[in-house]
Amino acid sequence: MAFKLKPPFDVDQSPVYERDLEDGCLGKGNNNGTILISEDLDPKHHESIIEHEEVHIDQIKHYNGKKEI
Repeated sequence: MAFKLKPPFDVDQSPVYERDLEDGCLGKGNNNGTILISEDLDPKHHESIIEHEEVHIDQIKHYNGKKEI
């Protein structure tokens, strides 16, 4: 009987891209698992925006009934 070997580290990382987003939008989590952040965003805020958008990515995964995208 076969089994799946899981890595001992978290591999659930979403690709992050800097783009020109609409006014007032700092970040965006997409249905395909990617995260867009505003290219005008101060670099010291990148981590908090990415963490926030990862919450939305997780919500999308659970809403669609999928564990992975």
